[in-house]
Amino acid sequence: TSRKGKYTFPNGDIYFGEFDYKLKGPHGLGLYLGVDGDSLYGKFQVKLQGIGMYCNVKYQSKYFGEFKESMFNGRGIFQNKIYKYKGGYKDCKFHGIGIYKSSTVKYEGGWFEGKKHGIGRFSTTHSIIEGEFIDDVIQDGYIEILTRRTKKLCQPEVRTFRKYWGTTTIVVDAKCNKIVFVKRFIEP
Repeated sequence: TSRKGKYTFPNGDIYFGEFDYKLKGPHGLGLYLGVDGDSLYGKFQVKLQGIGMYCNVKYQSKYFGEFKESMFNGRGIFQNKIYKYKGGYKDCKFHGIGIYKSSTVKYEGGWFEGKKHGIGRFSTTHSIIEGEFIDDVIQDGYIEILTRRTKKLCQPEVRTFRKYWGTTTIVVDAKCNKIVFVKRFIEP
């Protein structure tokens, strides 16, 4: 009881492709167009499974990679107008090994449920932090503060970073650039 064609869901979403009326859902190769601007293409078993594509024109975002239950799961590449991520996913969150890159920062390393976790390298135009991250916070590692002109190591000191993940204060040993203290707090 599988047929090809167009099916309109009660909420207005539209599916073009193979459909199984016994399962009451997409089954086989198809294109799913959501009223919210989301579109999915790939092989469906009611939900998208395996290799597929996601696109949202409104948010200028796209993904190509592995899906499970219509969620990013496995390896994939996501890109929007703010950042690009290439690596592992679990339930639409960065998970495993991956590379996150925006116009101002780059992180290469481990992720766990959407947060930096494990060995990684976080870099900006002015600094490089390498070490072990837990729950998005550097725990132990090394930092290089770079000057704009020479790109050489500057004198290390106490640095407070106010960026994307709250405020993090890092105290650095001046002799070897080893991170000796990290304090993080979320601003209200």
